Formats: sequence, structure tokens, C-alpha cells
Amino acid sequence: MELRQASTVLLAAAVVGGVVIPVFAGGIVSAQDTEPNDSFETAVNVSEGTFSGEIISGESDVYQIEVNETDALNVDISNADNLGNLRLVLYSPDRQELVSDGNNNRDGVSFNLKAPESGTYYIEVAGQEQQTTSNYTLDVDIITPAENDQFAPNDGFRSAASLSEGLSDARIVGGESDFYQIEVNETDALNVDISSADNLGNLRLVLYDPDRRELVSDGNNNRDGVSFNLKAPESGTYYIEVAGQEQQTTSNYTLDTDIITPAENDQFAPNDGFNSAATLSEGFSDARIVGGESDFYQIEANETDALNVDISSADNLGNLRLVLYDPDRQELVSDGNSNFGGISFNLKAPESGTYYVEVAGQEQQTTSNYTLDTDIITPAENDQFAPNDGFNSAATLSEGFSDARIVGGESDFYQIEANTTDAISVDISNADNLGDLQLVLYGPDRQELVSDGNSNFGGISFNLKAPESGTYYVEVSGQSQQTTSGYTLRTDIITPKENDQFAPNDNFGSAVQLRNEFTDARVVGGEVDYFKLTLNESESVTAEITAADSLGDLGLRLYAPDRSEVAADTNNFNGISLSHQATTGGTYYLRVAGLSQQTTSEYTLRSNQTFTGASPVQIEGITLAPSTVESNTTNTHRLAFTVANVSADGNADEIKVTLPSEVSLVDSGASRIVDQRANVFVAESASLTQGATTITVNPQPNTGPPTRTLDAEFNVTLEVPNVSATTTNDISVEAADSSNGNDSTVASLTVQAPGPGDVTGNGAVAQDLDEDGQFEDVDGNGELDIFDVQALFDNRGSDTLQNNAAAFDFDDDGSAEVNVFDVQALFTEQQNA
Repeated sequence: MELRQASTVLLAAAVVGGVVIPVFAGGIVSAQDTEPNDSFETAVNVSEGTFSGEIISGESDVYQIEVNETDALNVDISNADNLGNLRLVLYSPDRQELVSDGNNNRDGVSFNLKAPESGTYYIEVAGQEQQTTSNYTLDVDIITPAENDQFAPNDGFRSAASLSEGLSDARIVGGESDFYQIEVNETDALNVDISSADNLGNLRLVLYDPDRRELVSDGNNNRDGVSFNLKAPESGTYYIEVAGQEQQTTSNYTLDTDIITPAENDQFAPNDGFNSAATLSEGFSDARIVGGESDFYQIEANETDALNVDISSADNLGNLRLVLYDPDRQELVSDGNSNFGGISFNLKAPESGTYYVEVAGQEQQTTSNYTLDTDIITPAENDQFAPNDGFNSAATLSEGFSDARIVGGESDFYQIEANTTDAISVDISNADNLGDLQLVLYGPDRQELVSDGNSNFGGISFNLKAPESGTYYVEVSGQSQQTTSGYTLRTDIITPKENDQFAPNDNFGSAVQLRNEFTDARVVGGEVDYFKLTLNESESVTAEITAADSLGDLGLRLYAPDRSEVAADTNNFNGISLSHQATTGGTYYLRVAGLSQQTTSEYTLRSNQTFTGASPVQIEGITLAPSTVESNTTNTHRLAFTVANVSADGNADEIKVTLPSEVSLVDSGASRIVDQRANVFVAESASLTQGATTITVNPQPNTGPPTRTLDAEFNVTLEVPNVSATTTNDISVEAADSSNGNDSTVASLTVQAPGPGDVTGNGAVAQDLDEDGQFEDVDGNGELDIFDVQALFDNRGSDTLQNNAAAFDFDDDGSAEVNVFDVQALFTEQQNA
């Protein structure tokens, strides 16, 4: 330190051993100083009091004073001739500068500092400029603990003063810290607040746990006080520190301390964990969280119920969080940090048991009153169909409109009967939350057939031709975990009569004879319509779809008498047409099909073959249900068909049904043949026998039309053999009319070999073509082609494949799952075939 020389001061002198030692002994004293005091070595000893001095030509005056570490030192130049040019400095016992002040004409020049240690401190009064000259008055005050407050000395953990609940007045001096200790239980919350202070913006409040680690702090806030509110994480002694934010902070303050016990919290406390969870009832519950704690509740719910819990109001809603735990105490769903619309969850209970609800503060000190609204939604409170959350509890669905509701992301299942000749049309026509719903159709084997969802435009729907007769399942589900929505389900089973005048005509055997140039018809749910026409050798035919609701989604094909394709056209927005010159005479077939799984469209079919003479007898709409059975089983079947244009001339006509030799007739049940127009039986009992059965019919003439339409129905029980590969056997039907000629057709009975079943959902089962145990015909079309490779790749994640991995283990690695290596191996096999 460079101290300026040549000072003149007013001093008192003490003579000790013949040596004059300058001493300021308190009060204002006058004496001529013959010794300089411009360095640490020549510093003048002072004690508390007020002293006068003089700075000449920018020099320094140095004083020394003894201070304890429990004291604070307050030094002030209260007046001076040239106060703005004076500087005041305090040095520690090791002569390092601690604090300084100067160049202030407004409030004096001063410092106020807590002594960091006991020892000799040095005070320097110096001129700010080289020629500064000024008289001054120096005011020195040592503030002892007794002069501080009732708790001092309490500047550390070891000297922390014991604190009680209520208001405590205290003071910090010179940037010191005041420490307090208080006993708190783990079920309590600690609320501490500096409610008032001289210098609140420069105070800091800190809480330490029993291990003396900082938990929370607050400071530098002149608006709402300085405070904390915290749930005690454990029982023990907690420490509170009130500290100055700056080196010289001095301030009186009032400390407000409150230990919030469970009895002072709310009616449910203590309930801060699973084991202490309070029992919750339905309705409104008023409670409070204090200091960032968590409140736990428990409630019983059945797996058929939904849980709806809502924080309907709160002092600090944006800082609360709501959590639901399952009976295993695993988190299911949560919501929080939202000031809009409350905090809530609505969830279908996945199982019966005790569920836990947690209300927690989002921040460490969150304190808030809140109202919890709890509702257990039972099936009776849900809708008329509940509980119906699975296949086994599926509600029976009727055609028409059904109003229902899903709650908390649940699924509603319905069941409905459909024949292989029907189409199933289902749509959600309106809903509270349409964009978050999904609609799924499952076949009788409970495998998914089609789905639709996540659309706010035009509703959610499907329209599909039933691939077989049986019980179908409809699922309405929430797209998200908590979806809740009322909805209206519209269901329609489109029977052949509701389809068009030709249905059912969905295969070669039920193909309808074309009788006019223009034919208006309809495909429903991706079905196919078959028509037949007779061509002579070398005769040409042209057919086209001239109009349709969905022209781009239709296809037209022509088949020869051997049912091989000879012409086709699809997906042409300029019309769909084909032409062909017959190379052989006989019955040709036109096939109109939807190109997608759910195609539904009215259309007009035009064909230009010659329509001459009387309409011949015609077998139409033949069906066999079921048409596909498992190997080595016995099943009851319904064979039905219509014979049109049977002459009513009084002559006997014949209908002949021939069962294939591969199947065995077990029983022939109720059967009949009815004249549609006369509404009378022409063969009330017409039992079938093994092999061929000929039935004589004789429609009688009357005043009606000259031809009749006969409806035939046969119920038979057939036993099919054990087969190693899927086979098809035809039941042939022939009609012989004495006046209008003959017609014949077949109904195919498919016997499925043991195996994985239908992989692609097209109604055909996968087949083992070479009987090696691997089902290389994945799409069931009777041959190995590139479409089988594609079907394996597209469906490799399906249950049908994964549950029958051995049947599709084409890479022979013995893996328990179907993967891309099996796809690659099948591709190689197909390429080498």
C-alpha cells in the first residue's frame, strides 16, 4: 500500500516507557501530532467514538482497532470540508483490503462490515486527489453481539439460535449471516417468511436439511417478501439462514416461522405416500398440498369401470400435477401444468383392484388448496351396451342406429350375424370426438378384416362383403389412452335382395344370364358380380361399364367356358371396356369387381351379344353355406339357388343335384322347392341322397306368366375327408325344362388342409403345395408366385404368421418368428421354381 505523507492531526498522547504513542480514546480531542500516521506501522490506535482529523495534500491517515469475529465494524466520515474527495478503506489483520467507500457528497462516506476473524483491523482515510486537503470527523462503532439482537452470536451452524413458531425480530449487520435451528417431523411442512425488513431486497433466506445441505432459498425480492414453504423430507433439525446479499448489508428484519402439522394441513394428512394413501370416495374432496408435497389417495375400481378424476379448482392450478397408478403402483396416466380447463384424467380400469391417485406440486415449494372431483363410471352409468369391452362380452347389434359411449380410451365390442351373401356396412355417423375414434371389423375367427379412423371428414366407416357366414365383431375404440366420446353407430346388413336384382351372383356358379344390352347393378363392399352369356365360335362380344359411382375403382374381366381369363380392363377414367372374339362356342362369364376391399358402387354394364328367342331356363344365385370347412370334419350345409324361366306348361321338369364322391352324406334335413310367383310348394320335401338325386317339379299353368321362378333350398350334413392340401369339390346342379332347355352350374365346397389359415384376409387359406410342411402358397391362390412373396412381406407381423412361424420358416433356421430372411428365402424359391 502506498500511503500519502505529512499529516497534521488532533490527538491525545500516552506516555509509555518514555515513548509517545498516539491514541484516540473516544470523543473529539485536540492535540498536535508530531508523529506521522500514514502507514500500517504508524497507524494510530483508536477505540469506539468520534474523532477529528485533517488530510493535507492528498495524504492518508491510518488507524488501527481491535475487533472480535463476533463483532461488526461501522465506520463513517460524517462531515468534512471536502467530503466528495475523501475515501475510506478497511483492511483485514493481514492488511488486505476488505471494503472501501468514497466520492459521495450525498450520504457521507462509510462502511459496515461483519469481522470475518478476530484481530487488528486498519482504517484508512485518504484524499482522492493528489492535492486534497480537508478536515473530517471519523465515527467508529464496534457492534458486539449484545448490541446486535437477542440471538447473536449466531453466525454459523454450530452457533445457530433455537427458533420457535411465530414472529422473531432480529438484525444482520455488515453482510453477516444469522443461523437458526428448529425441529421438524417428516409429516410436517416448514413455512418461513421475512415479513418485513429495512432492506428486504438485499436479504436472502436459506433452508438446510439435518445434514446441513441446502434445500431451498429465496432472496432479492422487494415485492412479496422473502420466504419458503417446503415439506420436510425427513424428521430432524433443520437450519434457517438469513444472510445479506451484499458485503455490507445491514438490516432489521422480522422472521415469521410456521410448522404446518398434518392436523393443520387437511383432513386427509398425513397421506404423502402409497402406504399412507387416504381412502377416497366419489364426489368432491377439499384438500391442500404444502411445500411441494404429494397427497396420495386410494380408491377401488372394477375392470368394467372407468376412473374420472379432476382437479376442478385450485389456488395454484398451473403448478399442480395429477397421476393415476394401477394396483401394482405403476403409473398409468398423468396430467398437469395447465391453467386451462382444469387438470384431469379419464381412464378405463385395466383390471379390478386398488388404484392410487397422486396430487403433487410441480415445483419444490408449491402450496395450494384444491378440490378433487372423483367419479367411478360403472357400466350402468356408461351406456346400454356396457360392459362390452371384449369379444366375449360383445353386445348384440341390430341394424339401424345405436347410441353409445366410450370412456377413458376403452373399446366397445359388438357382434352381428352375416351370411356369405351379405355385405356389412357400419359407420360412426356422429360423435363428440370423431377424430379420436377408430372402427374395426373382425371376422368370425376374430381376425381383423378392415378398419378406419382418425378422420374428422365424412365420418368413420367400412363397407365389406362378408367372406363367410358367421358372427362378425365390430370394435369402436379410442385412438388415445383417455378418449371419451358419445357416438352414434349405424349398422346395415345388405342382403342380396337389398343389393340388386341379380344378387347373390358372386362366383361362376351363381353367375346371372345377361338378357338385355344394358344391365344396372351394384357391387357392395369390394364384392364381385358374375354374369354369363352364350357365344358361338368366332362370335365377337364387346362389354363396357358405361357409368358408375366409382368408375376408377372397378374392373371388368371376361372368362372363357373353361373359366380362363381372355380379356380385361381396369381403372380407366375414360370408361372400362373389353372385346373378344370367341375361339370356341359356349358359356362365357363377365366379372365386375371392386378393385379395393371396400369398393361400393352402382354401375351400368353394356354388352352387345345377340339376345334372341325365348329366355332359356336359368339357374341363378347358387350359394353353399358354409362353403369352406376344415379337413376331416362333419358339417351341416345350406344349398340354395333359384331356377328362372321354368315353363308353366303342365309338363314335368327336373332338377338334379349331384354330391361329389369325395364327400359322404350323413343326413339330409329339411328341403323344399317353392314357386315364387304362385307362392306354392312344387316339392315340399326333397331329400338328397349320396351321389345324384333327381327331383321332378311340375309348375301348373294359371292366369300368371308363362314361366315361373323356383326357389330351391336343401339342408344336408356332409363329412369331408382328411386332406394334406386344400381341395375344392363341386356340388353340381342341373335343370331340365321340357320347353325352355337345360342349364347347369356348381357350388364349390373347399376343404382346408390343416395349416395356418387365411393370411391375407382375402378368404383363401395358405397352402402347402409340395407337402413339405411349409406353406409357400401364402395368398392361397393355388400356385407359388411373386404375390406370395409380397403377401409374406406385408403380413410378416400378423398373428396368423407369427403364431404359425414353423409353417413359414423358409430359411430353415428354426426361428420362433417370421422375418425378412424367410421372405428372402421364399423369393429365391419362387425365382427358381
